[in-house]
Amino acid sequence: VRIPIWGLAIAGALVGFTTGVVLSTGPLSIAVFSSFGLLKGALLATEAMSSLAMSAGKVAAFRQFGALPLESIAIGLLIGASTMAGAFAGKAVVTRMSAHQFQIIVDLLLLVSGLSMLWASLS
Repeated sequence: VRIPIWGLAIAGALVGFTTGVVLSTGPLSIAVFSSFGLLKGALLATEAMSSLAMSAGKVAAFRQFGALPLESIAIGLLIGASTMAGAFAGKAVVTRMSAHQFQIIVDLLLLVSGLSMLWASLS
């Protein structure tokens, strides 16, 4: 299913609300951006910027309400820096894939992610 650009705004509002409630919505945002037609680097970069913006908003909100100690922010920055190294390594792999191969991998990972969430909810 291909969504129009105005659909991104609606989906973004829903994903943004959901991430405020359940912590992380990576699989949802990947599905939205993929449905918009983004592939490979464009999809990964857009999702990364979206995650950064949502995370910054959550940090500001939770810090404002006293629910986020500085130690947690420091740990988050350390983990974030570590994942950046993995992202650069992943870029080398993604650039060698065809768009079709990339889409198959994304679809499989979304399937596994969805099944994992269903399994966790039944346990």
